[in-house]
Amino acid sequence: MNCTMCLRLVGFCAMTSMMTVSSVAQDLGERLRNVGNSYAGAYVEPLVDGLGADLNSGLFQSVHFGRAESGLDVYLGVRAMAMPLGAGDDSFSLTYRGTAALDVRIGPSIRRLRLPATYTVEDAPTFFGAEDPGVTTVHVRHDTTISYLGVILPVSIDTTFQRETIGGVTEGLNALPFAAIQGGIGTLFGTSLIVRWLPTMEVEDLGDVGYFGFGLRHQLDRYLPPLPIRLAVQGVWQRARVTDPADDEVLTATTFGANIEASRRVGPLTLFGGIQTEEARLRVQYDLETDIEDEDVVFPIDLDLRAQNRMRLVLGADLEAGPVHLYGDVNLGSRTSFSVGLGLVFNGPSL
Repeated sequence: MNCTMCLRLVGFCAMTSMMTVSSVAQDLGERLRNVGNSYAGAYVEPLVDGLGADLNSGLFQSVHFGRAESGLDVYLGVRAMAMPLGAGDDSFSLTYRGTAALDVRIGPSIRRLRLPATYTVEDAPTFFGAEDPGVTTVHVRHDTTISYLGVILPVSIDTTFQRETIGGVTEGLNALPFAAIQGGIGTLFGTSLIVRWLPTMEVEDLGDVGYFGFGLRHQLDRYLPPLPIRLAVQGVWQRARVTDPADDEVLTATTFGANIEASRRVGPLTLFGGIQTEEARLRVQYDLETDIEDEDVVFPIDLDLRAQNRMRLVLGADLEAGPVHLYGDVNLGSRTSFSVGLGLVFNGPSL
């Protein structure tokens, strides 16, 4: 495989991933305007876990990708990741407190009041659930007073009703995929730099969508007596970001991973593994549109959600055929994910 073909594969995977991310953000912005904090958090929770598991996958394929301990070895490739979705990722049940707008008759007139309410949701679709809207049961039990013609009147309300909410976006999806271009340069005194990115794309009626990440890896075995394995530590920061036409953030996923890696080369095959600690946070911002006493009111919503994965065990293999490397791994944590990659290594002179 030549360099041109590899770069075409990189571009194809990057475009596919970009379309996935932009579709997610656009649908979230449209759908979440009708629900509040608690519902939105449960709705996007599997998406948070999926993005966290994917972005923190495939961060390494061997301790040292070049031939020299100190030289300008360059790596360029594409990495594809996926987190399988389970049975519990397509629906959720929830009970939470909120407010509800009710029409209350006072004498000959009707007034709209916003009162405390209890919301109960059973088997509502998540982002990965059925397209049919969910249904929430709203119970309002409240005693208050209202001024009418200068007279204070007691009002007691006890009512239960149902409302449609929002449906899922990607029903039938078995795994959440992601892809990124991945490059690296090193090593200089045992230290190498890796970079991940997708080209920024302008999406009509949405804004710009982009992704970028970088990390540093440092070899540990250079300080130790000769070992049958290579050892290194690594830290990687990443961010996927969507902005609207006003350059306001709609969705931002930020991750950080730190790991200790080991690898051993056997002919053209390198076996590698590692233990990684990590954090992934998803920030979703939108406006909740509602009405109070016949006036449209907009409440800004700002969700800061964390993915389940905190630790993972990584096991994988890298097959080398000249400058071409084909690799894959499995990531075992609270959520399991997989990654595969194809890349080229260009070995420069030793320093």
